[in-house]
Amino acid sequence: MLSRKVIATHVTNLTDARYFAARGVDYLLFDLDSISLEKTIEIKEWVEGPEIMLLFSEQSLPLLDEAIIKLSPVAISGKEAGVIAEMAHMSAHVNIFKWTEERFEYDDRDFFVLKSSDQLATLTQGDGAIISGGEEEAVGVKAFDMLDEILDQLES
Repeated sequence: MLSRKVIATHVTNLTDARYFAARGVDYLLFDLDSISLEKTIEIKEWVEGPEIMLLFSEQSLPLLDEAIIKLSPVAISGKEAGVIAEMAHMSAHVNIFKWTEERFEYDDRDFFVLKSSDQLATLTQGDGAIISGGEEEAVGVKAFDMLDEILDQLES
């Protein structure tokens, strides 16, 4: 079990999603500019455990209603202020989290991007961690050494 809440971002393939679920992360964040809604739905069907979070831009905003119906995310956010304003009508149905490239605010806690295990010491007691997936070397093939190091230290 992880000692902090963890959001896995940049999830674009089943390999990452299954790895993160097996390691016990709390949330998988899908940026609908980086992955299609169809592929996100497919990945969700194969993974149990983490809750789904979605990130939208002006480009992906037309998918908002369909994505909420088909994915039942725990929270959503927008990359631009105008997108967040467009989402306001959804606040009765889904949580809206605050997002920047380096920090999220969700569930009364701050989440910070970790790129190495050395950064764990900079987190305060209630902070959560953000870790990132990435491209596969080939379908189903990927090295997780750096992520293993971070998640090993978060286990306690």
